[in-house]
Amino acid sequence: MKRKLFQIVFKLAFVIIILVCISCSEEKKIISSDKLQIHGNIVYEVNSENTFSGKVIDKYETGQKKTETIYKDGVKNGLETMWHKNGQKKEETKFEEGDLVEILEGSFKGLCAKVYRPEISNNRVSLLIEILGNSVEIKVKPKEIEKV
Repeated sequence: MKRKLFQIVFKLAFVIIILVCISCSEEKKIISSDKLQIHGNIVYEVNSENTFSGKVIDKYETGQKKTETIYKDGVKNGLETMWHKNGQKKEETKFEEGDLVEILEGSFKGLCAKVYRPEISNNRVSLLIEILGNSVEIKVKPKEIEKV
């Protein structure tokens, strides 16, 4: 009797653990950028009111990867990789909100800033810099900054 009760409790616990694991796992969507729409610098899946989270992969006509970008809650978040048509890696950037970076080019060269949010259009990163005690937002190309 005790053994049978133990088996039932064990099976029930196993089922509960499996259900918790399934409900906690986040489905990672993989789509191309033509299935996205932009509203106010936030990315949404076409015909959806929810911000897009997942991976966007675009390819050249040959089928070779062109770009691979990770989005979270409608903004670039994490690694973005670009390739040449011949398949060689062209560029790889990874900036996340809150990263501390140094500005390498332009009027603010040499200053440190925090990544505010990666932009969707024009491959820009929004930074917050402190000027006279005030936070000011500026936008730069990823190649113009590096992590500190």
